[in-house]
Amino acid sequence: MNCILSLAQAYEVFFSLFFRVELFYKPLAADLKREVVGSRVRLSLIGSPVEHLNRLLEKLHDKIKKHAIRCMRALFLEHMVTGRPPKNLAEAVDVVAALPDC
Repeated sequence: MNCILSLAQAYEVFFSLFFRVELFYKPLAADLKREVVGSRVRLSLIGSPVEHLNRLLEKLHDKIKKHAIRCMRALFLEHMVTGRPPKNLAEAVDVVAALPDC
């Protein structure tokens, strides 16, 4: 019984981390602007401070914190089948707002 419970919790953690990476960290990387300044490369964030990212991550957490493995699995599979990850943080906000409540 403990093995099954541990496996279910591991999947919930995996799904949660997957959504954080797909919905925020990948779009955040896409929002980075590469500027060549002299001989070095400087990375600067386009219009999205870290505090804003933290608020978005909190919204995602609030949205999925009550989801059990069944709902998280359904969201994961739906995301994988549609295959349309957000391209920037603005699209990620809309995706998080559209996540259903289970």
